[in-house]
Amino acid sequence: TTHFREHLDKLFAQGIGMLDIALTEAFNLLSDFNKTGRGSECSQAIMLVTDGAVNTYDAIFEKFNWPERKVRIFPYLIGRESAFADNLKWMACANKGYFTQISTLADVQENVMEYLHVLSRPKVIDQEHDTVWTEAYIDSTLEDGQGPVLMTTVAMPVFSTKNETRNRGILLGVVGTDVPVSELLKTIPKYK
Repeated sequence: TTHFREHLDKLFAQGIGMLDIALTEAFNLLSDFNKTGRGSECSQAIMLVTDGAVNTYDAIFEKFNWPERKVRIFPYLIGRESAFADNLKWMACANKGYFTQISTLADVQENVMEYLHVLSRPKVIDQEHDTVWTEAYIDSTLEDGQGPVLMTTVAMPVFSTKNETRNRGILLGVVGTDVPVSELLKTIPKYK
């Protein structure tokens, strides 16, 4: 996000959006990141925010995303104009995504997070509750008398378990807590 903030002030809206260049760059960025081995590659998405699409750009999806469709496309059409909605709907459907039109500021909060529900749906249905541990870090706001405390954070998703909502994959939120590494070390048997 820092990268986007740094360059946002330099952007001016004019002419037509070159979505082919933007999509190509997005796929290349994901590919480069995948080569680092740091990502899981299990949930990848491109969020395309635009005021229109003159094409379906199927040649780009054919080159980078088909037939596996590992990257899901979530197009957001900004404004009341719906002339380009069909192209964006096609992109979403052809790439396991979800199309959203945002006509007013009131629509933003309600609709932008829809991608989370779509991505989390398989995990809810399969009742997967992945636990994620961060790398250890120093919390300089805490002291234990011997200096700053080494911490880790554990987090997991919280899904709706109601039978009537289970097939819709409702992600309620994320729960997490910080854990001092010293507390983890206390749980290890002394002989280990």
